[in-house]
Amino acid sequence: MLVPEGTDKLMSLGKTISQIRKQKNLKQAELAAKLGVNQSVVARWENNQIRPRRSSLSLIAQALDTPLEALLVEDATGTLSGIQTLNPDLSELLQSLPKLADDQLAALKIVVRDMLTRSSLQTLLQK
Repeated sequence: MLVPEGTDKLMSLGKTISQIRKQKNLKQAELAAKLGVNQSVVARWENNQIRPRRSSLSLIAQALDTPLEALLVEDATGTLSGIQTLNPDLSELLQSLPKLADDQLAALKIVVRDMLTRSSLQTLLQK
């Protein structure tokens, strides 16, 4: 979860995409080119005029070289933005993560990273 400096408010999905893009020194047009979309689509995402599709969220994370979880931020209602586009069972599980102790979260991160690494390696080997 990204929190703007000097505030306790959580950022929207669009603001999160914008901030990560800027941290990576990418222009909207550059991110759009990486994703194969028009620059106006990226602008509309960042301004929260439209939400990225489920398939786009993982592509955005890849293009920004950032974990997908970084894009799944809580909105003002406490609901994880972007989660609605995921599998409903996974959405429910992810919403329960704040209930875990720090050591349990650390262990879960290791497991998830391992699974994602294995998946990436399998994809590379299949090419």
